[in-house]
Amino acid sequence: MRADDLGVMTRRLRRRRSDGGFTLLEVIVAFTILAFAMTALSRAFSGGLRGLEAAGTRAAAVQYARSKLDEVGMTVPLEEGEHTGTFADGTPWTVTIGPLPGGGEEDLLTSEVLAYRVQVTVPVDRQRPVTLTTVRLGPIE
Repeated sequence: MRADDLGVMTRRLRRRRSDGGFTLLEVIVAFTILAFAMTALSRAFSGGLRGLEAAGTRAAAVQYARSKLDEVGMTVPLEEGEHTGTFADGTPWTVTIGPLPGGGEEDLLTSEVLAYRVQVTVPVDRQRPVTLTTVRLGPIE
C-alpha cells in the first residue's frame, strides 16, 4: 500500500464519520436533558393533582357545614351548647351555639327574641378545619 492510498482512505473514513449522525456523547446528553424535563413535568402534574384533590375535599367539607347550618333550628335544636355527630360517610361535625354578644335582650325591638351565634366546624385536616358562623334568632328561654 502506498502513502497516497493511505491518505485517500483516511479522508474517506473522516467523511463517513462526519456523515454518520450523532455521537454517543451527544445521545447521552440528550437523554439526560429529556430525563430532567420529564421529572420536572411529572412533579408539576402530581402537585397539581394533589391540589385538585385537596380543593375537592375542602369543597365537600364546606357543603357539609352549610347543610348542617341549615339544620340548626330544625333537627339540631337552637339552644346554647355544643352538639356533635357524624355525617353518613363518617365525617364528624360540631355545632356550637351561644348568645351573640350584644344580642339584644335589653333592646325593646327584639325583646322577644335572642340572637344566637351558631358555628359549625367540619374537620378537613388538623391544621385547617372548615368553620362557618352565622347568626340565628330564637326565643328567649
